[in-house]
Amino acid sequence: ECRAWAPHDVVVGRMTRAELREASRVAAKKLLRLGVGKGTRVGFLCSNRLEWLPIAFGALRLGAVLVPFSTLWKREEIAYALTHGDIQCLLLRPTFLKHDYLAQLNAIVPELATAVPGGLFAVNAPHLRRVVLLDGAAPGCDRWDDIAADVSELVLDGIERTVVPTDIATIFFTSGSTARAKAVVHAHGALVTSGRLATLPEDAGLAFITAPRYWDAQAIYDTPIAGGRLSLSGLVSDLGKPKIVVAFKDKAQGGTQYFNVWPAADFDQRKVRV
Repeated sequence: ECRAWAPHDVVVGRMTRAELREASRVAAKKLLRLGVGKGTRVGFLCSNRLEWLPIAFGALRLGAVLVPFSTLWKREEIAYALTHGDIQCLLLRPTFLKHDYLAQLNAIVPELATAVPGGLFAVNAPHLRRVVLLDGAAPGCDRWDDIAADVSELVLDGIERTVVPTDIATIFFTSGSTARAKAVVHAHGALVTSGRLATLPEDAGLAFITAPRYWDAQAIYDTPIAGGRLSLSGLVSDLGKPKIVVAFKDKAQGGTQYFNVWPAADFDQRKVRV
């Protein structure tokens, strides 16, 4: 098992490594249909969801540059990431908790309301050409569920063979708590090396916060590479509990792992049955 999803306090979705591999190939084919290719900057604004890893690894398969956005960001921070990250294609969840990301995006890029999907030209985000919604529909936007995954397996294999360890894989923005967020660039080789250095037992779990900063997002890649299981905890996302200690327990494996979820002070105590 590679991934577990707990919207509340019980796991309701699981995915093996083989299933993740296949799902990421499907996501890669959809991204190809959207015009994403090697070097394309793909912004990703999404909370804890089952499709997070398949889309992320799908982009990496193509040699695209994945740029995770924090779900805590407000309009000014989203605008900064769009321009500083040279985002060309943005995948996003329209809303989450009290955040209306689509409204914020329309305020940044008013041209979106009248644009043809895939043909966006905006003054405040000059590189952004396409916006893709993971839920719902809106003017100027593509719908992820409507994108066909009908690219040949041989074509995808050929594209993957062109990706080399020195290619840029992802850009993580730092928290920006003391200064403007920094864009930290990582190559494919660095991600793989980091994952191999992280030694995790088979039953290890990781609670990943819904506002991926550079160290959170790094762990998202490291955990599957290192042989651990990524447990996406909805206790942070759906219940809005930003201060928490999570215990991941797997009776079949006979192990319990405890992880602190930022901020590291005044934790509440909860348990998630994995």
